[in-house]
Amino acid sequence: MSDAAAERVVREQTVEGRLTRRFTLPVPVLIDWVTATHRKGIRRRIVVPTAEVLDISTGGMLVEAPSRPELVVGSTVELASDGHPATARVAHKHVALHPDKQLLGIEGFDDALHELVRALRG
Repeated sequence: MSDAAAERVVREQTVEGRLTRRFTLPVPVLIDWVTATHRKGIRRRIVVPTAEVLDISTGGMLVEAPSRPELVVGSTVELASDGHPATARVAHKHVALHPDKQLLGIEGFDDALHELVRALRG
């Protein structure tokens, strides 16, 4: 379990009154973190870093993302999964245990998120 996942478990124990159920993913799920796209190296190749989805709900997902650019609540993020781009909003932010990461709750994803939640429910 990653440090961020352990932090999430501790945080979940203190949150009450949640409107939707969260689903912890049984395997690591990476998404393209398009917001942090940058150029690297002599040839200035384009690098699209990834973020790890730690849990998911009908309202959004908790992700451990690269620390740059540093985002605040209300920021818009661009991400992609299997070549399908999406835009979301940072709903909440927590201190990540690793200095090169940020722990973000994002919402406003497209219908693919809801399809995934339906599949998790069985």
